[in-house]
Amino acid sequence: RKELKNRRYAGSKDRRSITEIIYTVMRRAPLLLEALDLSKWKIQKGRPLMLAYLALYEDEKVIEEIFCEDGHAPSKCSDEEHAFIKNLSLNNSFSLAAQNWMGDWLFTTLQETCTPDDFNQFKEQAPFDIRVNKSLEEVKKALEKDDTVALTDTPFSPMGLRVSSQINLQNHPLFQEGDFDIQEESSQIVSLLCDPKPGMKILDLCAGAGGKALALAALCPEAEITATDIAPHRLDIAQKRAQQQRLRNIHFLDYRSFIKDASHIDFYDIVLVDAPCSGTGTLRRHPELKVSLSPDVVEDYIQIQRQLLIDAQRFVGHAGRLVYATCSLLKGENQDQAQWFLDNHTFFSQVNAKEICDKLLKETPENTTSFLELKPGKHKTDGFFAAFFDKD
Repeated sequence: RKELKNRRYAGSKDRRSITEIIYTVMRRAPLLLEALDLSKWKIQKGRPLMLAYLALYEDEKVIEEIFCEDGHAPSKCSDEEHAFIKNLSLNNSFSLAAQNWMGDWLFTTLQETCTPDDFNQFKEQAPFDIRVNKSLEEVKKALEKDDTVALTDTPFSPMGLRVSSQINLQNHPLFQEGDFDIQEESSQIVSLLCDPKPGMKILDLCAGAGGKALALAALCPEAEITATDIAPHRLDIAQKRAQQQRLRNIHFLDYRSFIKDASHIDFYDIVLVDAPCSGTGTLRRHPELKVSLSPDVVEDYIQIQRQLLIDAQRFVGHAGRLVYATCSLLKGENQDQAQWFLDNHTFFSQVNAKEICDKLLKETPENTTSFLELKPGKHKTDGFFAAFFDKD
């Protein structure tokens, strides 16, 4: 985005088109990197990646039209690049991982929890959902006055709408007035499953930019929501969003000072740990993760998650509930972490996720049992995991 802003000659339509192309290439990056054979080809500013993409998915005429040196167009292809393009068009057999637009390690790891439908969904664009803070029908009716906006109800969240096209709704008067927020359905679901009630004290320990904390505050204005995070700039964003949505039952605290304050121990009815994670459930939104994730990165997240669970359990009051959630599809960050927590904190017991979903959602996601496991292939949401523990 910064690079595009620096190029004043590119208009808004050009910037949107370029962004779409970049995301298209990034989704296919593992396949393109295999095609490029990094031991022989040096990556510089994405040019080889783009050439590999065009060689595989377009004809040579398109490449000549783009790499033509006219105006702001890139320079013409060299003889070496022409030879690469010709060779790639004749020989394009790739590994199974690359065919699924994944690196070997990530593809092998995800096969433990994902189906072919999930891998097909990873190649697609993610849905665009909004969370409604007032009457669903009123917001739906108002938005559909614009002929370019087509909406459907989200299948599980009773406060969600799915927008059929990727359009900018942040300038819409209803968004500016706080009548709806942009939030993917899986994130809406975990807030609903916390089941806030009047008088409850609820802690969102890793609030980030505040999406789930704001949803909790909107769901029950009579509950008291505390949101903490280690990044002050994210809390600033959350605070501005709360003001925009006219939410007065939420306050924000820096994590470092919060955790040192003994008055919070055994204090909260619900503690939500939406933990930092690999983000593998969001590969459609963040295709760069396909090439940046590694076993070492995931192991670092696992250690952070365990420390957060150790911290969080201290704040759960008598007969309170701890909710652990990630936007990961990796067993090591999800089921294994839940079992580790139970093994090391015997005064907590697991609550069946299906029973909670049956009570609070429009429809219980298929295959929900002890845990909530949302998959892009089956549920058409981001990949998401949640486990629920009651303090005995």
